[in-house]
Amino acid sequence: NALLRRLVRIGVLDEGRMKLDYVLGLKIEDFLERRLQTQVFKLGLAKSIHHARVLIRQRHIR
Repeated sequence: NALLRRLVRIGVLDEGRMKLDYVLGLKIEDFLERRLQTQVFKLGLAKSIHHARVLIRQRHIR
């Protein structure tokens, strides 16, 4: 139950899917999409994932 609440809080799982079956169906991509560098790239602020990582590391994006 605590795991389900935490997954909902961090945005990996929807509130309507708070069942163990949905947790077992999660893929690594569901977690990787939450990374800052992925979000920076998807928003078009960087030309690539690597470029996004460089921008974050150089503190152009916090």
